[in-house]
Amino acid sequence: MILPKSEIEVGIEMARSLLSVCYIDERKCSRLIKCLECYHKRYNAAMNIYSIAPVHDWSSHFADAFRYCSMARALYRSGTSILTAEDWRKVREITFLHADS
Repeated sequence: MILPKSEIEVGIEMARSLLSVCYIDERKCSRLIKCLECYHKRYNAAMNIYSIAPVHDWSSHFADAFRYCSMARALYRSGTSILTAEDWRKVREITFLHADS
């Protein structure tokens, strides 16, 4: 499923809001948890600012997947998603099955 293009910061905020209402199994999703903890922006000490975009490293793929999932969830809940309830069930099922792959 391709979601509408959105600013990365918007997706990050959606992911942050999803964290406050979701349950992540600590044992089954330990890699996801570690990636979310390590997802970051580069800090420029000379200018005392963070980069605009997050660092693309080992943690970014899982963090980006979580961000994308949170954006799909927001669209689904708003009624504007192209995902049906059955599609959403399949996405959740696949996500949980492959969380530690």
